[in-house]
Amino acid sequence: MAEVDTMSSQLDQILLQLFEKLDQRLQQWIQLENLMKDGFLNISKARYSMGNKSVTSLQYPTDMEAIARVLMESSEDKNYEEFKIIRSKLSDRINDKQSKKDDEAKSALRRRKGESDNGEAVDKLTQQIDKLKVDKKEAKANQISDPLHWFGILVPPSLRSAQKEFENAIDICAEMASLQQEIYLLIDNFKSIKVKLGSDLNGKKIASQDITLSEEKDDDDIPPQEADRNT
Repeated sequence: MAEVDTMSSQLDQILLQLFEKLDQRLQQWIQLENLMKDGFLNISKARYSMGNKSVTSLQYPTDMEAIARVLMESSEDKNYEEFKIIRSKLSDRINDKQSKKDDEAKSALRRRKGESDNGEAVDKLTQQIDKLKVDKKEAKANQISDPLHWFGILVPPSLRSAQKEFENAIDICAEMASLQQEIYLLIDNFKSIKVKLGSDLNGKKIASQDITLSEEKDDDDIPPQEADRNT
């Protein structure tokens, strides 16, 4: 009976945690809805002030890359995966591209140097490496660190507000995904304990029924004479 009481208290605690997480997710949904609504409203204001064709997908660069990336992490103290947003600067991405090009050129140089002792080929590859370094410096000098500059240098405050609101919306989405994983874990724990509790209760019910049937059988086996004496 003590084990049944323990599992019942565990179910109560899980239910309280589950309702708390569901309420938290509802608040995050409301916050996300407000951020998205305000963001699109500010974009409309920016288009009104700058012109309808000044804030469109036509201003996107052809080689643009995502600034925010999603990272999934699993820790030992938690049985679910958490989602985190990792933001990288454009300069870091340019450095990564240039470093890859440098590594490819250097590896080609080592292969050519091992295969042949031709000095002209080695000098040509060395010049290519130097050219890549120059291109790297030019890319750093001409890079645009803020995506708002795709739409011009002097952008209205409404467009900056829209950027901040969409960035906050991305963070909320990651928090909601992590919270949803935690909710799934609580539901699984609730189901497993409920199944175990039901099996224990059914086992005890069957055992009590067997005892009742055995007692009734013993009463039926008493001879009528002894039954009369007992009465």
